[in-house]
Amino acid sequence: MGDQCTAVLILLRFSAKSGLYYFRITLYMLIFSHARTLKAHLRLHSGDRLFSCDQCGKKFLTRHNFDVHLRTHTGEKPYDCELCDKSFISSSKLKLHTRCHTGEKPFDCEHCDKSFSSSSKLNIHLRYHLGERPFGCDFCGKVFALSTDLKAHVRVHTGEKPYGCTFCGKGFMQLSLANHMRQHHPEYKPLHPKSAQNVLYMIY
Repeated sequence: MGDQCTAVLILLRFSAKSGLYYFRITLYMLIFSHARTLKAHLRLHSGDRLFSCDQCGKKFLTRHNFDVHLRTHTGEKPYDCELCDKSFISSSKLKLHTRCHTGEKPFDCEHCDKSFSSSSKLNIHLRYHLGERPFGCDFCGKVFALSTDLKAHVRVHTGEKPYGCTFCGKGFMQLSLANHMRQHHPEYKPLHPKSAQNVLYMIY
């Protein structure tokens, strides 16, 4: 590990329970389950990306990620879920999906009692505890913890209304479409009531 990485990387602790390493890099925290994952991340700081896709130009830190990416072009999904009819391009995505069936959430937040199905979701959650808001609005400077929150906020400035009502054709920014459907078209109900962002409707 080079001097630059040593200077910015601090090992906070190792959790024997989950097998996770907790690191702080400059002003933010990341969690790695394997040393090879850490090494791959450190290449982000050096800009060293070894594998390049000839079809779209994307570059990758590891051969594994590169091979998985190629399947997005070929459409190959060799990993099948035994509990439903879905298939996935990698074993890791299948494993993550399986937790939707089992309810397994092995990644615990050390600051509260919440648990998550993946380390990436835990890392996003940790931003709220650490106060990290890396996504800033170019129009007003407001900052957000999630890129999706920023994208929804920017529509306030641009006036973009990408979600259309299938009944009357009116356009909406996001969640207001669900409210509109409930108020003005009671004969329509969402296909997935628990999903606030679902914009597909069916008539009963």
